[in-house]
Amino acid sequence: MVHKKQKVEQEIFLSLILDESYVQAGAWVLDEGKKTRILASTSERAAGPSWDDRIRMADHAIGKLEEDTGSTKLSKVVFGLGERFLTKDGDIEKSVRTNLKQLTKGLELTPLGFVPLSTGIAHFLRKSEGIPTSVILIGVTEENFNISIYRVGRLAFSISVKRTGLEGEDIENALKLCTDADVFPSRILLYGADDVRIEEVKSVLLKHQWTARANFLHYPKIEIYPFEHLIDTVVEAGANEITHEVADAESVESDSEEKSIPPESLAEEPHPVAKEEKGPTHMVVVQPETLGFHESDADHSFATEDVKKEKGSETFEQAENPLEFAEGQKENLLEKEDQSTQEEKKYFDDFDAEKKGKIPSFQVAQKFGTLLRLGKSVLRSVSKKLAALGVLIVILFSVGLYLATVYLPRATVTLSVLPKSMTLEDTVVIDPQATTIDTEKKIIPGKKLEKVVSGEKTVPATGRKKVGDPAKGAVTIYNKTLSSQSLKKGTVIQAKSLQFTLNEDISIASASEDLLSKTYGKADVGVTALVVGTEGNLPAKIQFTVKEYSGDVFGGSNDQPFTGGTSKDVTVVSRADYDSLLKTLTADLIEKAKTELTQSVSGKDRMIDQTVKTAVKEKQYVEEIDQEAKDLHGSLTVSVSASTYNEDDVKTLLSGFIQKDIPTGYLVNPGRTTVTIGSVTIGKDGKMTTKATITAEAIPVIEEASVKKMIAGKKLIDVEKELRTIPGVASAEFTFQSAWYKDALPGNPDHISVIVSTVE
Repeated sequence: MVHKKQKVEQEIFLSLILDESYVQAGAWVLDEGKKTRILASTSERAAGPSWDDRIRMADHAIGKLEEDTGSTKLSKVVFGLGERFLTKDGDIEKSVRTNLKQLTKGLELTPLGFVPLSTGIAHFLRKSEGIPTSVILIGVTEENFNISIYRVGRLAFSISVKRTGLEGEDIENALKLCTDADVFPSRILLYGADDVRIEEVKSVLLKHQWTARANFLHYPKIEIYPFEHLIDTVVEAGANEITHEVADAESVESDSEEKSIPPESLAEEPHPVAKEEKGPTHMVVVQPETLGFHESDADHSFATEDVKKEKGSETFEQAENPLEFAEGQKENLLEKEDQSTQEEKKYFDDFDAEKKGKIPSFQVAQKFGTLLRLGKSVLRSVSKKLAALGVLIVILFSVGLYLATVYLPRATVTLSVLPKSMTLEDTVVIDPQATTIDTEKKIIPGKKLEKVVSGEKTVPATGRKKVGDPAKGAVTIYNKTLSSQSLKKGTVIQAKSLQFTLNEDISIASASEDLLSKTYGKADVGVTALVVGTEGNLPAKIQFTVKEYSGDVFGGSNDQPFTGGTSKDVTVVSRADYDSLLKTLTADLIEKAKTELTQSVSGKDRMIDQTVKTAVKEKQYVEEIDQEAKDLHGSLTVSVSASTYNEDDVKTLLSGFIQKDIPTGYLVNPGRTTVTIGSVTIGKDGKMTTKATITAEAIPVIEEASVKKMIAGKKLIDVEKELRTIPGVASAEFTFQSAWYKDALPGNPDHISVIVSTVE
């Protein structure tokens, strides 16, 4: 007899987050495939509310969810609790239990369990990212930092510290209290309700020197976990636990149905179907007495009367654990199934008896027997086929299970190793005359390079000069002496501050005198102004004197005005322009020569800056000084020379001395060996002496085959312990391909890849 299952109305669950200054709520259901679907969510915020405020905000939030979902049956609740409401062991604080009881009683809620916010976030990251996460979670409140460290999905350390205003130091000092010697995860997530405060904390942490002041291999990636996603974490963690409970109930129902199968059918079943192992629990199941409820508090017991009836004589709150409760429920269901089978058998027996009484005909009975035998034959045939089909299904299932668990899964393990740094300093001689390395005398060969370059440059002329025509005129020169006089061409005469020169030689007769008067000798001559300009255009009747002669010897005057004097200011080449062109062009050519010289240094050759020398070979200018011109054009040739050494020669020379410092099991990484030289002293013989420093990094030798065998098939938490035994291994990261179970590595070592990464 087949009973059709009635369609069950989809049950709506409630998640409620309670923290220092906010309440966040979400209504959700479990769809087919046990996937969560959030129907609505809301939040209420306040500055440091009391529990009365939290109850009021929770009531308002639930009312909002009932409006959004159209349901008034939001009673079964999973709490998300901030770390301030929990003890160090993860239990609910005693003072909080009373308040939670008042909240659930006042709002008529049935608690299913609670989820610490940090645990919920870690679970959500594991589910969304596909692998157990390693992260530092920091809950930011007005007064505290709630810090939790997770390694490969497991809580390794947690602490709550007061905020002092020095956020970086507060968190650094808290992390240093972690006694685990391993390096910290290079990922920090901040979460909380105050977006502005969290952004300020993030800004401070981004500037903190983590790698220098805490045990971080890399500078940590610092992110903010969105406030609106906190409800998702509590929903997912709660749904994970509820899904397992539903799976247990279905397993019990399946066991009950198997007991009702006839013995001959059970005999044909080849192998029992393996049940899936229950996964990790992220929600803490709340017992009524946890929050102070007693058996007499029937109205607020965590298991309602209907639920108790469905679960049998032993209620959920009385069971020591869900598995024991499931076993009890299974026995009750089996007893009911036996009773149902007996009732059906009695019903058909009564029916056969009634039929036999009403139809005593032998033929009808005979036909009925024939049909009965035929039906049994058909049933036996069908049973055999079903058994064969069952065997085939089991074989296919076994093959699929083998592929899924043994053949297909692959994993990559990236090992971060810490190198050991070693430094050696010694005196090295660079000899341009040497051709080979002399280890005993610590001499390496040197080379001398030279580049000659030429170039032209144009600079603007900056000199100023007055040009034009000088003034000209005629002057009468008087000889006041009693003897004749002569003046040469070019003799200077002057009037006030203006000077003129005679255009030709002249001879002047002597003066004559009598008792009453004296008559001067005179001669007319043309004159020209010494400087150009209109200043020389003098009017008539100007008195002149002859330079270097007194007024008692010579005198002069002009009868007509001077004319022809003109002038203008022009740009000419100056001495400063010569100097400027030489300086700038020399600098340009030296830089060019150095660049070409550097480019000519190939491979591992390195130029020694202290040996760079420059010299001007040739210089030419197109324009002369004082020449009228807008620009000055010039050309120059310079040479640049320097000495070089080969970096590999220094490595070869000093590597032999550093080998003794390399630890056992380590090898020098050639790609991470550097050499530098200090100031160079140049001797008279051309040899250069310098202090050379070699810095080498030795990395541990990792035998990949041995590592694969050591970690194959082991859980990640155990793998980390194994890897810590390898010298130099700082941390490990795991990635999986085609693996449905990511808490352990594949059992086949050939399906594991090992990558060694050196920490920068």
